[in-house]
Amino acid sequence: FCLPSRMSRVRASSSAFFNACLFKHPPLHRHSGGKIMKKFLLSILIAGIFWWTNLPSFADDLSGFVLIPKNSHLKEFYIGKYPVTNAQYKEFVYSDNYTKIPKYWKNGTYPAGKGNHPVVFVSYNDALSYCRWLEKKYPNYSFRMPSIKEWEYAASGGKNYIFPWGNTVNEENLNYNKLVASVYLKQNPTVTYNNPKSANYKQRLPLNKIISIRPNGTIYGWINHKNHTGFVYTDLFSKIIENGGYTTPVNRYPNGKSPFGVYDMSGNVWEWTSSKITATRGAECGQTVYAIKGGSWYANLNSCKINMQGEGRRPNTGYNSVGFRVVATKNK
Repeated sequence: FCLPSRMSRVRASSSAFFNACLFKHPPLHRHSGGKIMKKFLLSILIAGIFWWTNLPSFADDLSGFVLIPKNSHLKEFYIGKYPVTNAQYKEFVYSDNYTKIPKYWKNGTYPAGKGNHPVVFVSYNDALSYCRWLEKKYPNYSFRMPSIKEWEYAASGGKNYIFPWGNTVNEENLNYNKLVASVYLKQNPTVTYNNPKSANYKQRLPLNKIISIRPNGTIYGWINHKNHTGFVYTDLFSKIIENGGYTTPVNRYPNGKSPFGVYDMSGNVWEWTSSKITATRGAECGQTVYAIKGGSWYANLNSCKINMQGEGRRPNTGYNSVGFRVVATKNK
């Protein structure tokens, strides 16, 4: 594919360029073959620019990059318009004979209907292997995960927004744990505590006796690590994980995209970055880990803010709410 929005600008500017050049040479323009020559030269220029800007298509669905312009701190780079999907990751697995398949896949493939959902249970090292595979296919480009600064710039458009779409909370623009709770509370199934460590092990309760949504949008009863109670210790939550988490299609929230046109930078899945940090949040607190950004279907709204810091994961482990997106840079 060829970044259509950019190509449309290229065609317009190229046409203007050739009009200017040809009108400076009236004999050529008035010549009976002038129009043919003009079209011929323009087609050569466009073909050359097409080759120069062409970036790979990983799978037939939802492929694409967005050009992020340079600023005073960063060089320009391309970033995936969407997180890498299950379908895209499957193409890599089968093309590269990669043996580490996400744990929620069955019989070598992802759950039905989840082709354009973000892949999860992919470690940082798995994501690097995906990038190396791309480099073998497209040797003119280098692929990697974005740094924290690159990720935040792509998410905010350089506007210092709290969320990709602006500074106001809009729950219609992202997938986070309040959405998950709302969906299942409407159904209000009876669930069972299925973790042997839980103080309520084997106890069966209606879901609304375990979780509720507070007025501020946070979820009461989502998790309690001290006595292993809360929603995440139930059989319903286990079923959600077995299906790859409560992810949504990567193009589900067009109004939640960043000013640069990048989707899903807030919610759905956390995303690996290439930046190492000392974690200040979560189970990894105090450990040297790779930073993750963006929040997820599992996370609260605060974690989905662009400037949220301190969350990270170990590079050799896959997680039920962590995916990734790719950065591409042209080799010199």
